[in-house]
Amino acid sequence: MRTLQIPRCRRFENFIKIGHKMESIKTLDLMDSGIKELQSWIGCCISLEVLKLSGTSIKQLPSSIGFCTSLEILDASGTDIEELPSSIGYLTSLRELNLSGTPIKELPSLIGNLTSLEELDVSETSITELPSSIGYLTSLRELKLV
Repeated sequence: MRTLQIPRCRRFENFIKIGHKMESIKTLDLMDSGIKELQSWIGCCISLEVLKLSGTSIKQLPSSIGFCTSLEILDASGTDIEELPSSIGYLTSLRELNLSGTPIKELPSLIGNLTSLEELDVSETSITELPSSIGYLTSLRELKLV
């Protein structure tokens, strides 16, 4: 399986433990679904390139997200995520990170490890200060704060 799309399916609330069968998945689209928690098995998705969580009730990303080193696009806009795990710093292939409309208050200093990051959207969040490590994002070409 390369793509799993379950957008706008509000009745879909839980995954069964299927991580070991999803090693080759490239796109996981859960936008506006009823999913409330992203299980730690997400770290088994080592080929994952696109993860869309926009509009879900997810409150946190598991630390195992750091094993998804092929991840290029992470859209968590409009979720209930309040903080990013420090393992986010291992996502060195990440090009787009969208956290707009979340209750997140700060970015971890390891955000500076995301040297491939081109677009960072933290508009409509409670972030009032960016970490100094933001200066290490040499590929960053678009930063949305408002």
